[in-house]
Amino acid sequence: MSESGAPSRWAVELHGPGRVGRALLERLAEHGIGNAGVWGPEGLRVPAASSSPRIFVDATPPRYEGEEADAWLGRLERVLERGTPVVTCNKAPLTIGWTRLLAAARRGGSTISCSAAVGGGTPILLALSRLQRSQGLTRVDASLNGTLGYVCDRVAEGVTIEHAVANAVRTGLSEPDPALDLDGTDSYAKGVILHNLLFPGERPLDLDGSRPRLRLEERRIREVATEGRPARAITSVTPRRVEVALGAFPAGAGWALGPAPVAVRAKLRDGSEAALVGPGAGPELTAGALLGDILELGDPVERAAGGIRP
Repeated sequence: MSESGAPSRWAVELHGPGRVGRALLERLAEHGIGNAGVWGPEGLRVPAASSSPRIFVDATPPRYEGEEADAWLGRLERVLERGTPVVTCNKAPLTIGWTRLLAAARRGGSTISCSAAVGGGTPILLALSRLQRSQGLTRVDASLNGTLGYVCDRVAEGVTIEHAVANAVRTGLSEPDPALDLDGTDSYAKGVILHNLLFPGERPLDLDGSRPRLRLEERRIREVATEGRPARAITSVTPRRVEVALGAFPAGAGWALGPAPVAVRAKLRDGSEAALVGPGAGPELTAGALLGDILELGDPVERAAGGIRP
């Protein structure tokens, strides 16, 4: 272990040297974590500088359909079956192949850590998983997509959806292609991950082509915003169901949505509620969440259990 508590015997094999991947690489050396290679779409970008046991980090863009999505899911299965831990911010494999990844992790006695996939800079999965174990949860309502939040706020101020989206892309608040944000796919995918982690006794849900798409309408956004609360794409998660719809959080004691990109309201089994508000998933925040998951792999008991962990 390094002085920071990092599992210094590990080395990271990074797949996806985009903005998140580059931000992560800058932080690994500070924690004594070696480089086991950096891979891009065209193959090896940076050769390995360490022979330590590997952590496979998936920071690749999400692909939900097609041969590339299926091939990448199969790649992750093989990695887990070999006993290599996976740390990911890529939602797609978890939402199209949860059962397969869970089985592969158990066969290999490994883990796939995914706290960076939902919330980024806000530890949503960690907090809700603990609440579920200690208190019991029956429902989660959450605003989980910063791009949609930004677009809704600008439209409420009077600009068009097209102008708001263009500005989000230009300023780096959105991916160059924000389509998966705007039609609710990103929010729905995060809801699927929440569901499958929080309700493991239910049949795992998958993201497929039959899911309803979100429709953004300027009139509706402004109607919601006139109630004095910002309009948001709300992901609602209950056992056996995930829904995404435009709305606003209901008022409640001690609750204020405010301008935060990420906001969660959880209903507990005893009827009480818990709220979590925080920053969203920019490159630096997501890299920090990936780093946190990497550091957690210093616990051999957690590794030996096998499975998918927040």
